[in-house]
Amino acid sequence: MIDRDQDGNIKTGATADNMLQWFDNLLKKVPGLETYRGRERLRDQDKLLREHTVKKLREIKFSIEQIKKALVTAGKLEGLMPLENLTSTIDRISNKHKYDAYGFSGLFDPNKVEEAQLGRLYEEDVKILKSVEELALKTADFSASAANEQSMKEGIASMEKLLADLERLIQDRRDVLRQIDSKAL
Repeated sequence: MIDRDQDGNIKTGATADNMLQWFDNLLKKVPGLETYRGRERLRDQDKLLREHTVKKLREIKFSIEQIKKALVTAGKLEGLMPLENLTSTIDRISNKHKYDAYGFSGLFDPNKVEEAQLGRLYEEDVKILKSVEELALKTADFSASAANEQSMKEGIASMEKLLADLERLIQDRRDVLRQIDSKAL
């Protein structure tokens, strides 16, 4: 129980543990709040995972930008356009994923999203993250072999395929969101 003064204000000596215990007791007393809290955690996980994925995509883009700089320094301008196309694609995919809708409904929202549906959305996000990690590994390999023209062409082709796969996974995630929306109505 939280210590309060005569006006109902929390006393300054109250600890964070006391406040958490009070909140947990409240969750047990109010129907639906515990479920809401679980969904809120899933929403937070979804957001954190997408933010991490977008950060990884920015790192990949930065690596490609470094390759472009090295090519310019070496006077090899013929490889710049395909690399520019890669960075543009990464920007587009990153922004699409960053600003995608959350798979969540608020406590008082009439269209409720079930935890199982949020779990499915989270699974899609994990697939996207795995794809981005694979792309990061390919970028590292590509950076090491970019001096060789044939290796660069093969690396670009491989990265284009990985980016197309990633874009498909992001679309799959959007499809899951549409299914959730249609079931919630």
